[in-house]
Amino acid sequence: MEREDECALDRYIAAIPLNLRVVARAAYEELSNNPFLPVFSKDEIARLVCSPGFQSYLESENRTNAGPLMMLCSAGFATRH
Repeated sequence: MEREDECALDRYIAAIPLNLRVVARAAYEELSNNPFLPVFSKDEIARLVCSPGFQSYLESENRTNAGPLMMLCSAGFATRH
């Protein structure tokens, strides 16, 4: 993630539980790189991902460990050094 992205997300991510932050980062990365959502700023996407309404989705992704976001998390960890 670029530094601009991290700043946008870091403003809001403290509001969600620690166990959901990795999934929230994956969701943010997925949404902010989506070419079909150009009307939303990075800040708006960060607020959405960290909102209470989106939290239930993050919880279900975290619980299943097989959802697309968890696969992104795993892939991200595998490519980092």
